[in-house]
Amino acid sequence: MIPVLITSILTVCYFLSIALVYKAIVSGRSDLTIFYLIFPIALPFFGAGLIHMISKPNPGRHRRGQEAAVGGKIKDLTIDFGNIDDFQRPKELVEEDIVPLEESLYLNKAKEARQQLMGLANNDPSHFMDLLYLARLNEDSEIVHYATTFISEISSQYDEKLSAFEKRFEKGEADFDLLTEYCDFMEDYLSKELLSKQMEGLLRKEYEERLLQKLSHGTTAKDLVRVIHNELALGLYDLAQKHLTQLSIKSNADDVYYLYLEYYYQTGQFDEFKNMIREMQGKQVVLSKDKQDLLNFWQGKEVMA
Repeated sequence: MIPVLITSILTVCYFLSIALVYKAIVSGRSDLTIFYLIFPIALPFFGAGLIHMISKPNPGRHRRGQEAAVGGKIKDLTIDFGNIDDFQRPKELVEEDIVPLEESLYLNKAKEARQQLMGLANNDPSHFMDLLYLARLNEDSEIVHYATTFISEISSQYDEKLSAFEKRFEKGEADFDLLTEYCDFMEDYLSKELLSKQMEGLLRKEYEERLLQKLSHGTTAKDLVRVIHNELALGLYDLAQKHLTQLSIKSNADDVYYLYLEYYYQTGQFDEFKNMIREMQGKQVVLSKDKQDLLNFWQGKEVMA
């Protein structure tokens, strides 16, 4: 209501000023001629034209959204930087660019972050999901748009591939090679955290079935690690314990200790959890940074329990 009232008042003032200038010219109180009235009359139309030009949509942005909606491959996404000041076409993102991109996002350096983020278009963005999730929380709307577009496209591609696997299984093509390909895919898919909890639970149950099928062809340490991870996620602790016993016979890798720690923690067996940590310290077992961080978190939670 207030904007309408302000606009009305300004409009009345404008026409009143035009009328006063016209009266001054006609009455001879001004040396100007009627010709000069063209300029104040034309001024609002000139301003409206400028506003229209400034607010004209960026064609590159629309094309980008259309390509993502069609479901083309990520590497085929094209970004038009022609209407963005001081931007260069994105170079291919390499390993040393990851830290600067993360820093740009944390420090809210929007211009640098936008350009670095667009470097993902020349790679496989699914390898940088943590950065995309971080970018989606940024204050800059352009960065959020780019990240959301990438995540949506990645999710669409995974859904399409999963559907293709399901059709092949329906045709009775569940041979060892297909099971191997499917299990590799599902391990990758589930690690991206693209799914809702309910959908993840449904897919993990199917994944469990295929993993057990694959294990029936021959037990490997890699598949045992996969099936234990999945059973712990599903809360199938009896099966997880059974497969942990098999894995400890087959392998002495750090994964065995880590999976036992995860199993003891989830089942509330804190005495065994502490004993396992002492055993690891005695054998000087070194975990990766991510696993060590999670272990530190578990230890903190266990102390508070």
